[in-house]
Amino acid sequence: MTTKYRVDYMPPIDDEERLAVKQCAHGLANAEQQKMALKWIVENAGMAYDSVYLPSERDSAFASGRRAVGLWLVSIMNRPLK
Repeated sequence: MTTKYRVDYMPPIDDEERLAVKQCAHGLANAEQQKMALKWIVENAGMAYDSVYLPSERDSAFASGRRAVGLWLVSIMNRPLK
């Protein structure tokens, strides 16, 4: 997937996703909202599955940082607890 928005701006978020993120932040999200919020954070804010090669070196560096955070979250979620 390639980013269709500027990497230094907040990615698109619809009202349902925004509510899910807000509910998570306040500890009020139900199971579906928790999944939706985490999915948006990892895939959109974290760019975990996006290409980080962009025409601008600055944008590529910015995207690489965002992607690193997204991949750390994926790693945390997939690693077994010790």
